[in-house]
Amino acid sequence: MDANSTAEKPRRVVITGMGILSPAGNNLEDFWQGLVSGRSFVREVQAFDTSNMPIHSAGEVDNEPLLKSFSPTALKRTDRAVVLGLVAADQALTDAGVLEHAQDGLPIGAVIGSGIGPCHYAEEAYLAYADRGWHATRPTTIPRMMFNCIASQISIKYHLTGFHYVVAAACSSSSLAMVEAYDAVRSGRENVILTGGCDSPLVPSIYGAWINLRILAKHPVPEKASRPFDKDRDGLVLAEGGAMLVFEELEHAKARNAKIYG
Repeated sequence: MDANSTAEKPRRVVITGMGILSPAGNNLEDFWQGLVSGRSFVREVQAFDTSNMPIHSAGEVDNEPLLKSFSPTALKRTDRAVVLGLVAADQALTDAGVLEHAQDGLPIGAVIGSGIGPCHYAEEAYLAYADRGWHATRPTTIPRMMFNCIASQISIKYHLTGFHYVVAAACSSSSLAMVEAYDAVRSGRENVILTGGCDSPLVPSIYGAWINLRILAKHPVPEKASRPFDKDRDGLVLAEGGAMLVFEELEHAKARNAKIYG
């Protein structure tokens, strides 16, 4: 008998939920309309003053949709990358139709990608230390600065009881997180898993470092700065955003009549 004939077949994985926050739109419909509009969503940086810098362009997420989920105080106290991840996760889990049972605990894992992590809090901590010494660094700096706080905060807020961690692999972080999530469902370690990524590198220290790296686009008109296929392109544009998907085992999704995207 062929040994392969008795081997258990890998489980099918489907996508049952999606959520996104980006400069081009803060939900699936707006994001799609932004993509097909043919316009650039790069603008002059509004998060901080760049007047003494040679470059002023970035892709920023508007605060308005974030304030629907966070009070101004909570928004200030939560790292920007975590905020983007939380709101995108809420959209994806709601879209998948699982949040109504969240208070009882959801047997869902979370594998999130982030290339630079909660850098807003990191900058705040280092500035406090440089200005007033170690006494000025808050004890909450530790749980706020760890990369895994992104997955932890998502799991805590939405009562996810599966495993959770963050994948940090530079620009490949979210792609590798989705590979890990796919494998977790296919192998049977999880039936449902939240995956995707979030990053917000738009803080003065990080932005300045990218300028010094000399690879940011220098075009004086923000809307014309991102030109990846133009022969006169001269660099990339930093941006922030969060996007999440719900991966689910096919039969599990069918059993609860879930919407299947693909």
